[in-house]
Amino acid sequence: MSQVQDNPEAVRKCAYLAGLLDGEGCFQAYIAERGLTKYRIAEPKHLGEPYMMTAYQVCIEMAMCDEKTIRWVHRNFGGAVAFKDCHRRNKACRDQWHWRVWNDTAYALLKKIYPFLIGKKHQAALIFKFMEVKKQKVKPGSHRWKLRDELLRKIAAEVKSQHLYRLRPDALETVHDAQAKPEMIQSDQRSDALG
Repeated sequence: MSQVQDNPEAVRKCAYLAGLLDGEGCFQAYIAERGLTKYRIAEPKHLGEPYMMTAYQVCIEMAMCDEKTIRWVHRNFGGAVAFKDCHRRNKACRDQWHWRVWNDTAYALLKKIYPFLIGKKHQAALIFKFMEVKKQKVKPGSHRWKLRDELLRKIAAEVKSQHLYRLRPDALETVHDAQAKPEMIQSDQRSDALG
């Protein structure tokens, strides 16, 4: 972080990326599980139950229609770029460019841009917590392993609940013009209901 603070150009780039991610980005912490394969022992003695491959993942992604911006982010911060041909399936949609970083790279990037985040600052803090818990060394199947897994699932669920499109309808406010009279608002509602 000190290298970023000493370099004004790096500070500007981090601030710009933070603004982009606040508006167009998505922070994710999730748990991917895969069942048994034929190469795995069905019931390890220390577990006493079928073994699941569990991967704890962190991802930062952004999708935009502007290829130049996505290429700039990729050039300056790494990660991966993918193209999604939306126009072919739906003529009303524009094609999208996606940029993603995962796990330790995402964690290091979040540390750089965290001071500049506004809207997604709480999600970033949850990702920090997720990564700290994930890095704890525990024996698979032990009591501490189960507690760690439970805590990681709770943090991942909280990160997911912070996405704007997942807000409950009662969490959204309706803002009226300060100049409008209450009678006008009620009459507008009545006319909407009738028409």
